[in-house]
Formats: sequence, C-alpha cells, structure tokens
Amino acid sequence: MLFIRFESQLGELECKYSISRWLPSGPEYKELQCALRMERRDGLLLELWRVSQQRLFLLKLKKKHTGTWMYFKLIKAKLLIDVV
Repeated sequence: MLFIRFESQLGELECKYSISRWLPSGPEYKELQCALRMERRDGLLLELWRVSQQRLFLLKLKKKHTGTWMYFKLIKAKLLIDVV
C-alpha cells in the first residue's frame, strides 16, 4: 500500500517537472553504475590494505615477543617445580 502511494506521488512529480527515469540500458545509467562500482572497489581495496597492515604489525609483534613468552613460561615452570 505504501509503495503504491509512493510510486504514484513519484509519478506525479516526474510529470510535473518533466523528469524521465533512466533505463538500465541507457548510457547515463551505465556510466553512473560503473563510477559507483569503481568507488566501492577503491573503498574495499583501501580497507583491505588497512587490515593487512594491521595484521602484519600484529604478526611482527607476535614474532618479536614469542621468545619472551617462552622464557617466562619456562621460568614459571621452574618456579613451580622448585616449590613442589
């Protein structure tokens, strides 16, 4: 019901102001669709780059502190053995 009312109001405005709808086969529609796809692609590539840089940083951090973690684990194990 709401869609039908909206569609009729839109039709009235189009007639009043001599506006024609773009067809999916029209050049304007295709040009805009291509521009929107490129914009979305650029945004996705930027997000992918950001996330990959973040992951690389975390992997380097993990590699840097892996030895330290093992050292503390060995100390903790030694302390537990000495206590028992």
